[in-house]
Amino acid sequence: MPETLVQKLMKRTCITLDENSSVKNLVDTLNKNKVGCVVVTSLESNYPVGIVSERDLVRNYKMILNNNTIKIKDVMTKNIIFCNKNSSSKELMEIMNENKIRHIPIMEQHKLLGIVSIGDVVNRIIENYAFETKHLREYINS
Repeated sequence: MPETLVQKLMKRTCITLDENSSVKNLVDTLNKNKVGCVVVTSLESNYPVGIVSERDLVRNYKMILNNNTIKIKDVMTKNIIFCNKNSSSKELMEIMNENKIRHIPIMEQHKLLGIVSIGDVVNRIIENYAFETKHLREYINS
């Protein structure tokens, strides 16, 4: 059975930062890793307590500009929407569309396994269309 998108992405490193990290550290981390968000963890439990993205920075830019001591916990989204390792690409698309989000952390039994981005889902859809097209052409030409 082919590997699902979520199973594939669980092998990729998920970048996290502590909720007490500075916004400057967040911006540096986003730039260094060329990503659009990070999962925010609690130092005590290392459990996800939020997610912070470029959108969160934009939404809070006035507060950030006026105070250079702002912490990630002050700008992060606290209501995290998770998926599990059995989530399909279709389910992920529906969750992202319904909630207007671009990233979904993968959780299983209180453990962070990875993260799925909208780009990952779009790439999987493109791969599936290419696979189907190839097989349809082979069928037509046989």
